Amino acid sequence: MRKLSLLTAVFLLSILIISGCSKNAEGNNSGNDKVVLNVIDPFGTEPQDSQLTDILKQYEDSHPNVTIKRQSVPAENLISKVIQQASSGSAPDVIFSDAQMTPKLASSGAITPLDKYMDKFLGDDDLTSVYEKSITEIMKYNNKIYGVPVGNNTEVYFYNKDVFEKDGITPPKTWDELNNVVGKLKENNEYSFGYSAIASEFASWSFLPYAWMKGKDLKHFNTSETIEALNFWTDFVKDGYTPKSVLNWTENDVATQFINGKFPMFQGGSWIIPIMEKEDINYDIIPLPTPEKGGDSMGPIGGEVMVIGKNSKNEKAAWDFIAWTQDEEVLNPINETFGYLPAYLPAQEKYLKEHPKFESVAETLKHGKSRTAVVGIDYPEISKELWKGIQNVITGENTSDEIVKQIQDKVDNLSD
Repeated sequence: MRKLSLLTAVFLLSILIISGCSKNAEGNNSGNDKVVLNVIDPFGTEPQDSQLTDILKQYEDSHPNVTIKRQSVPAENLISKVIQQASSGSAPDVIFSDAQMTPKLASSGAITPLDKYMDKFLGDDDLTSVYEKSITEIMKYNNKIYGVPVGNNTEVYFYNKDVFEKDGITPPKTWDELNNVVGKLKENNEYSFGYSAIASEFASWSFLPYAWMKGKDLKHFNTSETIEALNFWTDFVKDGYTPKSVLNWTENDVATQFINGKFPMFQGGSWIIPIMEKEDINYDIIPLPTPEKGGDSMGPIGGEVMVIGKNSKNEKAAWDFIAWTQDEEVLNPINETFGYLPAYLPAQEKYLKEHPKFESVAETLKHGKSRTAVVGIDYPEISKELWKGIQNVITGENTSDEIVKQIQDKVDNLSD
């Protein structure tokens, strides 16, 4: 937990007494001035929809002068809608945005920097004392803070403990160990391992950690290390350890196949954990295996950030809401429902004690990477080229050598 000065402690205590709300909010907005906060989010499906509705009501109940008008839109339409609204001077006050889209929103002028608010929020602390250094990548654009995380997800391995114990198998920590494990699992199972290589962001999201763990990124893609990583990942399908159906499966589809016994191990997002908890299956989670023993497991940093629309007439009230959400009593229930890990470290500490399976998620995110960090607003276009390439390698239409060259050419052309 971060240290508080006596003055800050007194202030926070007064907030708690007056409003019964979060200790992180700047104030309780309980004056006579009525405020209508316009909020837009991509959480229109259950259980996220009900969870966010409850959170917004909690804020309204503790801030009687604030009314929240919420609009949920599909994730694929949210960014274009916000940019359009901002261009007409009617951007929402608070936007729940996919973390990877912060560069696009910021570069288009649709959102406002939050540095002055974050400085006050942090007090004597540094940003990296309350958020992992890796997480701060998704909060910034051009060295300015634009977003505050709701929570984060990433890629981990799920495995069936009963099958592993029955076959005398230890969960893998390295690529060599993973190759040995899938071989042993194949002896008594139709398939050993599952993942998503569907023609969408899922495929890029799932593969990129393997390139990162070989020390490469999207700006330095045409290398022998990236070729090795791509061959390693796609060969599971070619060698019969992973079903070719992964070309058509989302990660939730992969989880369903795991539950149904198709394979005893799979790679998936941490948002699947709440799904698994409802199933009668003895499972556990490990970080992605690393190329060499003792290496750092890495994964993509996913989740949403809260940003404030450009020229919001309720900017201070919007920030008050964002700061309020960082309290563990507010933040942790959201993350429990979403299958995320709280990014705010003071809240994360309690969360991990209550949800120990997320330790592997925390370990992975500590060394996680933002997909937009090195290519910025060009990422969606590059990712599309990548997932198409991954599919072509699996089907045999192209070699890994050809695909990494195509990706590098795409990156170079976009950066010219």
